[in-house]
Amino acid sequence: MRRTNGKRSESFMRFFTPELFIRFGSNDDEEADRANDEWEAAIDSYERHLTPIKKKLPQSAVPLTETSFHDWEFLMFDTNNPSTIKVFPLKKKFHSASLYLQSGDQVADLFYVLCAGVREQLGRRHKEFGTGTKIWLYDEIHRYDKVPDSFVHRILWSDGMETEIPFYTAFVHTFPVHETRSTGKAS
Repeated sequence: MRRTNGKRSESFMRFFTPELFIRFGSNDDEEADRANDEWEAAIDSYERHLTPIKKKLPQSAVPLTETSFHDWEFLMFDTNNPSTIKVFPLKKKFHSASLYLQSGDQVADLFYVLCAGVREQLGRRHKEFGTGTKIWLYDEIHRYDKVPDSFVHRILWSDGMETEIPFYTAFVHTFPVHETRSTGKAS
């Protein structure tokens, strides 16, 4: 995973930017009210932006646009080496990544077939962004202009970090966490 270094460049996020998020939490009531109005406008703009994209997304990736992971806890992000799908008579190599999240007794596995490398943008230092448990705040889906028929998933985290995941397709799987209980019996 490539991280941007040094000076912060422009945000990956286009609608739910870290700057707007910071202003939304301002102690200045007038500033917070303006940011709230801008936030509501960003929601409307993003919905209009997303409508044509949803029509082009592979069916397996549509749940990314319909499932809210807001406030889910980050567990792990794993990118693998190239894998090979063995489909007779073809073999196709691909890169993938899995993002694991948890909310209460639910775990989510977001699996991406990548079209380019995952990038992270260093987090901003601001009181609105914490240093504790990393939490999913907001996300956006866009067309990925660098590769035909591809998309990019952008995520803003509670530590101010932004992740950009360029993908061909994605799969969302959520499942309950089951406690393992000791039966006291030897196997």
